[in-house]
Parts: sequence; structure tokens; C-alpha cells
Amino acid sequence: IREWESTYKVPVFTSGTTHVAALKELKAKRFVGFSYFPGEINKIYAQYFRDAGLDVLDMVGLDAPFEKVQEYSSHLIYSWIRNHMRKHPDAQAIYMLGPAWRTLDIIEMLERDCRVPVVHAVPSQCWDIQRHLGISQPVQGFGRLLANIG
Repeated sequence: IREWESTYKVPVFTSGTTHVAALKELKAKRFVGFSYFPGEINKIYAQYFRDAGLDVLDMVGLDAPFEKVQEYSSHLIYSWIRNHMRKHPDAQAIYMLGPAWRTLDIIEMLERDCRVPVVHAVPSQCWDIQRHLGISQPVQGFGRLLANIG
């Protein structure tokens, strides 16, 4: 990434770098991650965050076919995340990997009920784009990260 930035003279960022930056912005060093991917790939995602200096307490994958993820209600996902979070009272954040979740409506509810910030793929991308462009346009309704820009 540094080489591309040097070569092209523009900021370069990825979903992964955005999510790491968002967790660090929220001062969340220990978090529980949730994805809509079953199996071993979650260990790879967890290692990415560990390599970035974060403590992944758990990286839980939804046991569902990828093509069905958008059919799951946000309230079902809320319950699934809330139940797993009870096992990790020392978590400082919730991380929701991937933009295919239809869960923007549960971010603030999760933050309130679990008492930790939520890093969700879509709001974190909006935050990071603003950050790179030097824009400060807070947006309410999608969690602490977007609400406290600036």
C-alpha cells in the first residue's frame, strides 16, 4: 500500500485497513468478530487483525450458505451476536465483517445493549472515505464511529 501511495501520490486503503483504522479510532483493542462465512476462513480474518496488533477474542462465522445471508433478518443476527457477546464481557467492540449484512438497523441497538461500539463494514467505509478526504459530516443512526466524525 505504501508503495502504491508513493507511486500514484494518492491515499490507498482497503476494507481491511479501514476496519483496523476504525477499531483503533474507537480505541478498541479487544473485540469479537462476526462474519457470514462458516469455517476456517474466520481464522484467517482473525490472524489479519492480530497481525495489525489487535486482540481478537473470537471470530464467529454464521453457519449459513453465502447466497442466503441477505435473507436472514437483522433481528436474528442481533440475537446471534448478542448471545455470543455474553461469553466475552471484556470485549471492547463488535466487528461485523462484510457489506452483505442487512443489519444497519441494529448497529445502535447492539452498541446500547452490549455497551461497546460496533464496527460494521458499510459505516466504517463511509467514515474512512471522509477521513481520507478531510471531510467531517457526522451521520446519526449508524453507530458511534459515524456519529462522532470530526
